[in-house]
Amino acid sequence: MVDISGDFERARQPPSATPPDFPTHKDVPTVDSIQRYPALADPSAAELAGLYWSWLDGALGPLVSVRIELQRVTIFLLGLRAILLTLKRPGAYSVDGGLLAKPGGNFTFEADEQGSVTSLTGFSPTLPLWLYRPTHGWVHEWTMRRFARFLAQREARIP
Repeated sequence: MVDISGDFERARQPPSATPPDFPTHKDVPTVDSIQRYPALADPSAAELAGLYWSWLDGALGPLVSVRIELQRVTIFLLGLRAILLTLKRPGAYSVDGGLLAKPGGNFTFEADEQGSVTSLTGFSPTLPLWLYRPTHGWVHEWTMRRFARFLAQREARIP
């Protein structure tokens, strides 16, 4: 069993004390999702990110495709040019928007000899949270659990 402990889709509600005429980024509900995996044979953040993007490009069949460019990663729906999500690079992947998210938040990859972590923090879904959780939130959790299984199977095959 792979330990992917962490908080899937932990939503932070906006503070109730903020006056409505002083909007801040904290007024927008955001979602955090953090997964921990065993250490990789090649423990580097770049290796983990590369594994994730290449896995995602084929894992969901024709539903999702991924294009990796020097400063951007774009995730498309059904081979169409409908952009589900765009992330800017370098360093942490900052969420740039798309059908699934408003701009803001980060998707990061960390890895060392102790283990690996993927974290999506400050993610602001385009859906209201009451609809996000049973739809997009569920698909995100399912996808990350499948990625955890992929990593476990891959690492088991490496001598």
